Amino acid sequence: MLCFDEPENAIHPSYLTNIAHLLRGLATDFSDPQWADEPLRQVLVTTHSPTFISQPDVIDALLFTYTMTPVEPSTTGLPPMRFTHAAPVRLTMDSTEENADVKDEATYTIALVQDLLMRNQLDEAIERLDEAKTKLNEGSDG
Repeated sequence: MLCFDEPENAIHPSYLTNIAHLLRGLATDFSDPQWADEPLRQVLVTTHSPTFISQPDVIDALLFTYTMTPVEPSTTGLPPMRFTHAAPVRLTMDSTEENADVKDEATYTIALVQDLLMRNQLDEAIERLDEAKTKLNEGSDG
């Protein structure tokens, strides 16, 4: 596994396409049968850049992650546990997905993720994440 933290830092935006293509080329391509016998190579990239996540070599492999803190019963005496949840990012969300059962996995559209990354005011972003947390917690109960 190769991990890169914010590869867009100190790079001119015109080079992001090349960097995204290079990083994509480092990962195992599961859609190509010629890679079946090759060792697994995963590339993990963290970014806050709407420009980077919009690159053609990146856009179909996005996960939106955020920290969740489920509430533990106070009788255990243990502090709440924190974990990171990763939700897939889709290009669009059709009307059937918008009304899906709460047990279905939360997903985000590219436009929503870009909007969350570009906001100066994070109140609405936090509210949307709280709604997603509630849906995920309700879905894990059953």
